[in-house]
Amino acid sequence: MSASRTEAVADCRRMLRGFSGAPDPRRHGRRIASTLAAATGWTPEARREIEALAVWLSESPPENALRLRCQAVLDKLA
Repeated sequence: MSASRTEAVADCRRMLRGFSGAPDPRRHGRRIASTLAAATGWTPEARREIEALAVWLSESPPENALRLRCQAVLDKLA
């Protein structure tokens, strides 16, 4: 069952709070992106933002940039 976009953003904000303690920050970031992607009700613009985050995460970005980028995307989607 897919979550609504509101539920997905709330879930991802909870995940974001646990980012600093995540054993694998890149995997944690990918989990945030996949949670957002699985949600329903996104506008085309929001869907592109989520897809861009997923692509960025697949390129192995620096760990110190992960949380900030995920936070920025969540801020845009909220």
